[in-house]
Amino acid sequence: MTIRRALTAAWLASLAIGCRSGKAKSDAGVAAQGQLDASALASDGGVGSTAPELFASPASRCGQCHGAFEAQWRASAHARSESAPAYVAMRSHADAAACDGCHAPLDRMLAPDDPAQHDGVNCDVCHTMSDVTPRKSGGGFVLHVDDMTKYGPLCDAKNNYFHKVSCSPLHARSEMCAACHLMYTRTPSQDLPVFTEYEEWQASRYGAIDQTCQDCHMPEQASAVAVGAKRRGGVARHDFGASDPHFRAGALTVRASLDDHDGALVVHATLRNDGAGHSVPTGLPERRVVLRVTTFDDANKRVDRVERAYGRVLVDAQGLPAPFYEAARVGSDTRLKVDEQRDESIPLSIATAGQVQVDVVWQPMAPDIASKLEVPLQEVVLQHGVTRIEAPARRRAGTAPIRMAVVP
Repeated sequence: MTIRRALTAAWLASLAIGCRSGKAKSDAGVAAQGQLDASALASDGGVGSTAPELFASPASRCGQCHGAFEAQWRASAHARSESAPAYVAMRSHADAAACDGCHAPLDRMLAPDDPAQHDGVNCDVCHTMSDVTPRKSGGGFVLHVDDMTKYGPLCDAKNNYFHKVSCSPLHARSEMCAACHLMYTRTPSQDLPVFTEYEEWQASRYGAIDQTCQDCHMPEQASAVAVGAKRRGGVARHDFGASDPHFRAGALTVRASLDDHDGALVVHATLRNDGAGHSVPTGLPERRVVLRVTTFDDANKRVDRVERAYGRVLVDAQGLPAPFYEAARVGSDTRLKVDEQRDESIPLSIATAGQVQVDVVWQPMAPDIASKLEVPLQEVVLQHGVTRIEAPARRRAGTAPIRMAVVP
């Protein structure tokens, strides 16, 4: 695919990228020449199949020179932003224009058979981004596409035969992530928080010392930037933590113990958010982190299970849990804020010998919402611990630690 150098001013004036609201901002103005301004989109905006070929597909073009980064990107949620089952199910019920601006920002500017169609948040979405304005209405970003320039944080990079490069301090700042990771929806009575991770970071100690989103989600490594280039330091990973089994689990420090008081068994667990620059869980309000305590007898038959779920629960006008686009208010918010600690005591009910298992589980969608949308419930066990329970006659009063380990 060839990126055309020249675009007509009239065509540029009509172009825009989908954003949070289907209505154009009255003060947004028209996109500057050579720019696609997310703030100027109308609900039926965008360009159909006659749009010039502006963007490169990671598979067809970007990976030819930047194969390692393309592979990392493909493992990330950005590569699945348009195709993840939960998103597909929610989009079918929500306002598509409100979703596509961040989940599929290029689709309406490409022909249906274009290789970059359905790439989600691909290389060009981020590397043509020239400006971001964090705002609660979401989608506050501009893509600069007319001169074959790719923006990035490496200020000593040189132009090459396929595209120019431009030093962009924005790409090393958290404000860039706020382009899509900040969004509220408007209800008749209030602005309802949906994506608030940028605000959570701002209010945290990480924001105070400017430890950025990229510092954690795109850690620097030594690598060649492109085929034929020399290996160098300061090159960001592009999987956003997806390839690190410890990444999500590392947000929480979990300690657990089994306490025997005169035969009464209690699991004490402490969860502390000391490894994330935002609340846990964050992002989509439907996400949950679950502390699950399960007891088994010696035949490995489950005796009991007790759970404590943490998350932001949005509810509809009747007070029932609802996906964010149907919600009227926040029903509860039990997420762990940055540096917050939660202590739980869970009594056990087992009259025989056996074992107790403690798991910390991440759910990308709460079970009740997954059921409503008819999508499979997914779970990822982040941390796991197990210990022996003696028969009642052999139990001794005291406390025994339960060693928690990250699940690879």
